[in-house]
Amino acid sequence: MLAVALEGSVHRNRPVGTKLVCVVEQEAVQIRKNLVPSLMTEQLAEAGLDQWRVQNRAVKELMEKQLWFEPMMVVLSRAIIKTAAWGLMGRVIVGAALSVTDLLTDLFVLWQYWEGGEKTLKYRNASLASLTTSIVLQLILVALQNRKKGARRILKEMTVVVTGLKAPVDAYRVASGAEKEKDSQFDPMSEIA
Repeated sequence: MLAVALEGSVHRNRPVGTKLVCVVEQEAVQIRKNLVPSLMTEQLAEAGLDQWRVQNRAVKELMEKQLWFEPMMVVLSRAIIKTAAWGLMGRVIVGAALSVTDLLTDLFVLWQYWEGGEKTLKYRNASLASLTTSIVLQLILVALQNRKKGARRILKEMTVVVTGLKAPVDAYRVASGAEKEKDSQFDPMSEIA
């Protein structure tokens, strides 16, 4: 039942209401095909398994009768999510969105401190120092990563950093399967980290 599910390939989700003892080969194939869509919609192994269990009566019965089955499926589901291309894409997109949101909230808080006058001066300076340090470190890494690719490429990548779009650009590179470029220090996955 697990052969197709472990491949991580995507299939259409069609719930199967047949009892475990009555499941025929065709229904077993559909049940295993239902696992990946359940994991994709939830992005968490436990939540995806819950959805898989609710949609497929035989899975529910199997998990109730064989106590080892659910913990095993949690481990396997985590591995599927971790290694599947759609799982990686989901993680980098969420990470990029959180990074941009974090930058926007930092800028908003900095603006509020700026408006607060003298009583928020030390908080404003600390926030500004933190944000500046982060941007400077990113600029240094971009310069190191692209130093053999010319000034135009370095300037382009630095512009991406200064505009706050570094995380989405890196997420796009990782999600699109970009490989480590010649003369680069890091591969896209290391760079996004």
